Amino acid sequence: MPACNSETETELVRMGRRYMADYQSMAEMIRLGAYRQGADPAVDAAIAVNPTLEAFLSQRPNERMGLDESYLGLAESMGVQVVEDGDGDGDGDAENPVVEDGDEAAAAA
Repeated sequence: MPACNSETETELVRMGRRYMADYQSMAEMIRLGAYRQGADPAVDAAIAVNPTLEAFLSQRPNERMGLDESYLGLAESMGVQVVEDGDGDGDGDAENPVVEDGDEAAAAA
């Protein structure tokens, strides 16, 4: 599927998969209350986005969404901002969107 997606879309999917895998790797510990926040920053991030990511992925069969809207919804569910900036100078070019996590996006604003 990477040949079908833009670089940004591929990164969003990769991030979503990583969050889901990190959460799943500790799911039993989380459910038992044995996981201690701060023990693993990747798992902490996965726990933080899990409710909204799961809600996004739980689309009902009668709900319709376009492909672009789907990628933006995926980004939003993970607290990620897609920044349009093709040449890296921060001026908002539409040629090459950049994915920033919520912390980076807040710092850039």
